[in-house]
Amino acid sequence: MAVSELLKLVETEEGLLDEKVFYDNVRGFKGHDNRVNAEIIKTLESSERNLLTVLNNGVTVVAATYAPKPGDSVSLASFQVVNGCQTSHCLYLAKEALGDEAATVFVPIRIVVTEDEEVATRIIQATNSQTEVGANDLVALTKFQKQLEDFYRIDEAEVKLSYERRSGQFFSVDVTKTRVVTISDQMRAISALFLDSPHAAARYTQRLYDDVGDTIFRDDHRLLPYQASAFAAYRLENAFRTGLDPKYKPVRYHILMVFKYQLLTSRSSPLASSAADSEARRIIAALKSPDHLNLFRRAAEAIVEVGGGVVPTSDRLKRQGFTQELIRALLGVPA
Repeated sequence: MAVSELLKLVETEEGLLDEKVFYDNVRGFKGHDNRVNAEIIKTLESSERNLLTVLNNGVTVVAATYAPKPGDSVSLASFQVVNGCQTSHCLYLAKEALGDEAATVFVPIRIVVTEDEEVATRIIQATNSQTEVGANDLVALTKFQKQLEDFYRIDEAEVKLSYERRSGQFFSVDVTKTRVVTISDQMRAISALFLDSPHAAARYTQRLYDDVGDTIFRDDHRLLPYQASAFAAYRLENAFRTGLDPKYKPVRYHILMVFKYQLLTSRSSPLASSAADSEARRIIAALKSPDHLNLFRRAAEAIVEVGGGVVPTSDRLKRQGFTQELIRALLGVPA
């Protein structure tokens, strides 16, 4: 397909890039400084731009309907660019350099027509499995993740956080970076606060996903506890900048768990229960209080007390045994 024709698929009527067509793409744009993207733009701006057809993997589009039109034209409805987000953005950035040659430079394109959402999801997974995309990235395609993204956007709890379901989706959006919650951030926060697994929260993303992937992001889970846990992590990081002793940073995930126990005075409810929503509201209210820094300090001091008067070592913090010691102490259960 000619670049000029592909741009018609990914641009609005005003000639701006239409981010909505990349909604079902696993990742957002990685920027023009990304090595691969820089090479694509360099090729497009050079005399070798016609080599794009053989140098680029192309674009995959999934559409609900397809209809031929006079000549070589076709009509697509309800379509998504499910693979080729980086290429599409690079073509858009280089269109001025291409000028009239946008009609003579071609990019490979594959169009799949299906109204079956399950089939469409399998296509997205298959087209992305050939690149460096991990299982935790493919989580972005699930219904739960899309609902969670919308939940953050609506923001009834007024926590003012943005959920980055697709890595890089806020590249060209004016958002405060410290208020962006990635899937990895969300996994760590929910694991520490509601799942009593602070010892697992600090692990590498893929290892963490392997450990807790079956217990989070389930379709029957309430959404507010996820937002509340991310808000707690955000407020804690702010607390380290506004008065909480940085010596407690190694126990940040344990602080989240202890803060919850000290507030609720009990274990938290299952994430699928309405009670979890009530607890999440209490957590958010406490985090918005002027005294929230002292609540974090109190939690940190409890960890030090259980640790024998010192901040526990990294090795001890990684062990589930220490987490259980903490919980027993918080619940007043004899060791």
